[in-house]
Amino acid sequence: MVDHVIPFAQGGADSLSNLVPACTRCNLSKSNRTPLEWWIGSFMRDHWDGNGTVHGGVRWGDGMTLRDLYLSRHEEALAVLENVEEVLAEIADERRRSWFIWAMSVDYPSAFMDISFYRGWHRAAIKEAKEAGWPDLRPEHLR
Repeated sequence: MVDHVIPFAQGGADSLSNLVPACTRCNLSKSNRTPLEWWIGSFMRDHWDGNGTVHGGVRWGDGMTLRDLYLSRHEEALAVLENVEEVLAEIADERRRSWFIWAMSVDYPSAFMDISFYRGWHRAAIKEAKEAGWPDLRPEHLR
């Protein structure tokens, strides 16, 4: 599935510069929110009981303020943005797109295998191709 980084409903472009692969579950839960709204909002929602009390559970501890809760998620949110930017750069690279289509078309990710799992599964092949400058795998007659 493909997701708009900046939601189309919020004026995001319907172009490769604003599209990233996403599993169905993440795409549906993100809905019409930006990555930051989705990432931080879902965490805040899960740790806010609606009566003015933040509950953190075992990992975060009870009695946190909203500011504490937000800051605890901030570094992870920055990592999410870095990942999105890395994927957008890969998508923008025409050689990488072509390599991916020709190298991975047989077992492209499905609803049963999310992108992170797929990339991990093919990590060695992706690393080798990246180091080789994304070689052109098209048959000679298509070049």
